[in-house]
Amino acid sequence: MPVFKLTTQAYCKMMLHGAKHPACAVNGILVAEKLRRKDSQHQVLFVDCIPLFHGTIALSPVLEVALTLIDTWCNENGYVIAGYYQGNERLKDNREILEDWPEAQRITSSLMDSRSYESLVDFDSHLDDLRNDWANPEINKSIIHLC
Repeated sequence: MPVFKLTTQAYCKMMLHGAKHPACAVNGILVAEKLRRKDSQHQVLFVDCIPLFHGTIALSPVLEVALTLIDTWCNENGYVIAGYYQGNERLKDNREILEDWPEAQRITSSLMDSRSYESLVDFDSHLDDLRNDWANPEINKSIIHLC
């Protein structure tokens, strides 16, 4: 059975997505590096996340467009769509995280303090203005800088 792990970058971007839209449900896609077949029984490392929507997170035709674009981006960058995340709009509708990630929590706290969530782009924002990059390269650089 594979073991699933999350990078600091993926964790931070999920937390920033929720912080940017605190009164809304949020969701997104987790991406992993492509594995060779023999490695598939070991570890799946979610290396990044792509924030999708806030507010209405139900399946929609826009989701199909988003997944097509994300799949193309993944193929161009050596990744695969490997998971899904969702943050509910109700504070008490949650589950505990089973593992303590002190570095990820420290970096997320620093990003929150600097209000980096204001520059996070989800797919909804990309559709409002196509110049908004849903891959969030500037946030990725900030996370790497803080590591």
